[in-house]
Amino acid sequence: MAFLSYISGDSFIAPERGNVHPKVPKTGYTPRVGDLVTLDASIANGVDLIAGNEATYGIVENINGWSAALPLRPISVAQLLPGMTLELNFTGALAKGEKIIFSSATPDAILGRTVVATGSTTNGNGYVVATGTETKRGAGYAVVEF
Repeated sequence: MAFLSYISGDSFIAPERGNVHPKVPKTGYTPRVGDLVTLDASIANGVDLIAGNEATYGIVENINGWSAALPLRPISVAQLLPGMTLELNFTGALAKGEKIIFSSATPDAILGRTVVATGSTTNGNGYVVATGTETKRGAGYAVVEF
């Protein structure tokens, strides 16, 4: 008898390592919980939504009291450290071992996270460790290890 074992979807909060940090959204970026972000040097402690194959710094965990009226109020971002995993919706076709790249600023309807696209072995970041039926949510989802 064979056993089916899913790959863990999310493992990105490490309280013992303190990986949730206050960050300030770049001017023009309206943060949402679930956005994958990259560091942005245009503002102190700044982050911006990832684009193209930029290096992913983390995922927005909480907006706190941020609003367009209070643009310098910090948001909480979970830094994606080596070995952490995240389940993400993807477009195209991903294979194990490929890296992910940005696809859409519109979050997916199930997880509310940034959608990623077909990867490659040279561009992007993170590594796909499971796709489709190997994930908790099935087709269209991948587990990415950073």
